[in-house]
Amino acid sequence: MGGRRLETDGLPEFLVYMLTEYGWTASQIDTLYDQLIELGTDAFVDDPDGTMPRVSSLMSAIAVLEQLEQGIRVRVDELGAAVRELTPEERAELDARRAAVEATFNQSTISWASLLGSIELLIGDATALLLETNNWAALEGDLNSAYGALIGFQQFDATVDGMQAFVDELQTSGAVTETAATLLDNELAAANQEIIDGEFGNAATELADFLDVVRTQYPTGISEAGAGDLVEYASYLISHLDPAGIGD
Repeated sequence: MGGRRLETDGLPEFLVYMLTEYGWTASQIDTLYDQLIELGTDAFVDDPDGTMPRVSSLMSAIAVLEQLEQGIRVRVDELGAAVRELTPEERAELDARRAAVEATFNQSTISWASLLGSIELLIGDATALLLETNNWAALEGDLNSAYGALIGFQQFDATVDGMQAFVDELQTSGAVTETAATLLDNELAAANQEIIDGEFGNAATELADFLDVVRTQYPTGISEAGAGDLVEYASYLISHLDPAGIGD
């Protein structure tokens, strides 16, 4: 469904905006569009630079928004469901959720757990209100913002290479010891090799081993805050590398 819509309508404007905001060039966005079309038609793409999780997340966001919009239109136009306006309290709460996401993005040092948690709260609240009010016009901007933020989260190098850089940052800050960092890097190197080989389920398994290292090294080798962010980061990647939770 998402692939067919992409072919006819192109990338949604909010996606282009978000990607541009995070430094993507027009050429990179065009390449991403081609990859999304391939993914939407079940073609398999090589992924030497770990792009697949990002592409998969973008495709999922497009499909979810499309399904929400179509579902509400069916409820209202065909089934006669009533549409109501948001109360001032509901609007204020959503605005506060959006502000919390923006504030987390703008922090000099971003907590992965805090950021993803804020995004998930915004998505959950906006979706719940949409199903309650059937008011797509009032909530479309909130949902675009929420899923745009989720895509933005991916652009903070939410890849295995990004995790390696994050481990280095934690070691520099003292949140991870040298011994723990070496163990974590070994697991990430193995996961990265599986991605290069196109074995995404195996990569997810290696990241599960990475989580085991985090748990065994906490608290002597990894601080509480560092462990929380590493678990959130790795779990997020696993969910995209192996969404069915099967592995190989």
